[in-house]
Amino acid sequence: AAMAKVSDLLSGKGPQVHAIGPDEPVLAAIQMMADKSVGALLVLREGALAGIVSERDYARKVILRGRSSAETAVWEIMSSPVTTVSPGDSVATCMMVMTERKIRHLPVLDGGKVIGVIPSALQRKELAYDGVDLTELIVVDSMHERKARMAELSDCFIALPGGIGTLEETFEAWTWTQLGLHAK
Repeated sequence: AAMAKVSDLLSGKGPQVHAIGPDEPVLAAIQMMADKSVGALLVLREGALAGIVSERDYARKVILRGRSSAETAVWEIMSSPVTTVSPGDSVATCMMVMTERKIRHLPVLDGGKVIGVIPSALQRKELAYDGVDLTELIVVDSMHERKARMAELSDCFIALPGGIGTLEETFEAWTWTQLGLHAK
């Protein structure tokens, strides 16, 4: 059996790119993490990955040092450079890297692009992109078109903790695999 690759795991994650700009206050980052139920945010500068900021960064670099969350910029506490992997990397390699570097978040980049796909009906409601410069934001007419476009753009699918929509997308990608509609 072939060794599992990151591309084998990327089903169901969806287009959610939870990110913040480097000049935003840490308080905004912590609020976004709480609102999105995530432990870290990508830090994007002009669509490029500049760093990552996590709850751990906040605890160690703001709280323990007595700094102000409202007056400290994200760039001051973010981790950079960011350790990343590509869709072609093996899952075993990812596990080894995370263990060796003692990191919990390992962004997957393909050519350095951070791309989001969102249906127009959710465009006004989506907060994950506020103040963030994506490499590209693709707006489609429906959730069905969104899933089809994501499948077209993706080299693989990975499921990360999310809501009921994430669960639904995970099962759909899994079903597509079982039906032989893709081998991602």
